[in-house]
Amino acid sequence: MHAAGAFLKKYPDTKAVIEGHTDNVGNDQFNMQLSQRRADSVLQYLVGQQIDASRISTVARGEAEPASTNDTEAGKRDNRRINTTIDCVKDVAGLSLPEARITIAALVEFDANSVEVKDDYHADLEKAANYLRDNPNVTAHVEGHAADLASMDKAQEISERRAANVVNYLVEKFNIDRTRLTAEGFGKTRRVAYNTPEEGKQQNRRVNIVLNYPK
Repeated sequence: MHAAGAFLKKYPDTKAVIEGHTDNVGNDQFNMQLSQRRADSVLQYLVGQQIDASRISTVARGEAEPASTNDTEAGKRDNRRINTTIDCVKDVAGLSLPEARITIAALVEFDANSVEVKDDYHADLEKAANYLRDNPNVTAHVEGHAADLASMDKAQEISERRAANVVNYLVEKFNIDRTRLTAEGFGKTRRVAYNTPEEGKQQNRRVNIVLNYPK
């Protein structure tokens, strides 16, 4: 968590989402509570590093999003984790991270019902592409998200197309090897703001480019 604290200090306009995860030992309610306590502990650590708590939100995922199998002890260890996502990265050059499950996400937003990657984000995507070129062991997972559309299926479709289009953009514009990129849509299941005001909907219409560091 030292790297996350250092990054938040370096980029005071960024915000972080702390996700707590567990293995499948115990019942659903217990694991949700446990994952929340894990996320809250990280929040308190970052506050102790002089990071304003208003910049940090926590999410309990319980056992719902395993990173590995729960059939082995090694897999369970992988699933007992914290993911830290820091959004709106504008400059990743020179960032040094330990080999840990810390993710840094560059934010790309979309117009309502649109899957087009706007030219406004070309410069930010170029920085992400340059970082991938400079760090050949790093891969990227592109996560697509949607606001509160009428249909869950429609939201899922749009989120998948947004993620796929960002992958295509990185490949076609910056010659990033497609094998280093993966795409996934989450529909409207992972909102970062309320969908009632238009501002909140805009924040939820997004793609996060998550840089994954080797263990």
